[in-house]
Parts: sequence; C-alpha cells; structure tokens
Amino acid sequence: MGAAVATAVAHGLVKAGSDRLALRAIIGITALAVMLGPALATGPPEPVIVPWLLGSIALHLVYQLVLVRSYALTDFSLAFPVARGIAPVATSLAALLLLGERLAAPAALGIAAISLGIGSLGWRSGMTVQGLVAAIATGLLTAAYTLVDAGGVRAAHSAVHFIAWFFVLEGAGILLIFAAVRRGQAFALATAHAKGGIAAGLVSVAGFGAALWALRLAPVGIVAGLRETSVAIGVVIAALWLGETVGPRKIVAATLITLGAIVIVMSQ
Repeated sequence: MGAAVATAVAHGLVKAGSDRLALRAIIGITALAVMLGPALATGPPEPVIVPWLLGSIALHLVYQLVLVRSYALTDFSLAFPVARGIAPVATSLAALLLLGERLAAPAALGIAAISLGIGSLGWRSGMTVQGLVAAIATGLLTAAYTLVDAGGVRAAHSAVHFIAWFFVLEGAGILLIFAAVRRGQAFALATAHAKGGIAAGLVSVAGFGAALWALRLAPVGIVAGLRETSVAIGVVIAALWLGETVGPRKIVAATLITLGAIVIVMSQ
C-alpha cells in the first residue's frame, strides 16, 4: 500500500511534464544516485541474481518505451487505466501457472474488483485500435517484469542487495536511451524537467523499492493487486491537488478499487 501511495504521488508530480522520456531519465538518474551507495555497500551483484537483474531491466526498459508509445497513440486517461487494469489479473494468472501460487477465492475476487474498477476508468469511446493494443502490451509487460522482479528479489541474499542494483542498472539504462534518442536536446530537456523529475525520482525509489520488498514477502498476485490501488489514490490526488473534475464514474471506480483492496487484506 505504501508503494501504491508513492506511485500515485509520483504520477502526480510528473503530470505537467512536456517530455515523458526526459522526466523518466531524471527519475532514473535520481534513483541511481540515491541507491549507488547501498549497492556498493552490499557488494557486486551475486551471480545468482545477475540473470534476474538483466531480465528485469530489459523488461522495464521495453515497458517504458511501449508506455511512451501508448500515450502517443491515445490519451493518458484512456491508456493508463487499461494497462494498469490488465496487470493484476495477468500477473495473478502467470504466478499461478509459473510459480504455483494459488490465491484464496476472496483474494482472487479482490484482484478482479480492482482490475474492473481500474479498467472502467478507461472504458469509453476515443481509444484507437493501435492505442488499445499498446495499452494491453503495457499491461502484459507489467505482469512480466513483476514476475521477474519477484524471482530476483527472492533469490538474493537480501532484498536491499537486489533493489539497490536494480535501481543503479535501470537508471543507467534509461539514461543511455534518453541520451541516444534526444541527442543534442538531452541537456536542455533534462534541465527543464529536473525539479519535477528529482522529486518524482525520490518518491519512486520509496514506492518501487517498497513494491520489490513486498514481492519477497507476499504472493505476487496480491502485491500486484494492492499496488494498483494507486489509481484510486490518483483520483483523490486529481481532485484535491490537481484541481481536476472527478465525476460519479470515477468515484464509483475508486470505491470499487478500494473495496477490492479491503477484501484482499481481510483475506490474509
């Protein structure tokens, strides 16, 4: 739940940015700077987690590029709920098939309620076929990297060891992509987005670090479901902080997401 709150706050911080790739690069650089010390303190990556780290970082980087593409093809308000709504269900099914993690019926019901509530936010006319495909791909990539992250953080001798090296290597990767794609504009764009990017980066370290730690402690499907309650928290942020109009449909969806989270927690 801490990860959900941090994720919602981070998205609120970066909402005003004009270049999402630049913002993502600043977030990555900030995370790298914060976690470099802990990474070096825990020693070089253990051989057992190297494949997990490489797989996780590759999936995260592809996810970021597909995410940016989905936002270019359709509105954020349409693409984001579809992608995040698919993720918990896909993650739970994959965890069942690949990891043998079975969920009790109430937990499965809670995850379904969360996904339904999130998906309903983006279920309206205006989404192109290409945008829908990109949003679905984003959700499936979220499920994929969540499973790999769970394998890596569980294989490491400590959660901090995997988490620290993940942020360091992922930050370096997104920085290289940003520099290559934006080239001569990179420095100017980074400077323009530094304030919001650094703030979002600090929040993201806390948020995604908490999610990775949770994957070591709890079933993957439950972590994925609870993390996506960030969408409901985002509705509250939109109303109280960003001054956006929140109509009945958003209130109903946020309520459904919250009830799903309560069912999951009570089932445990």
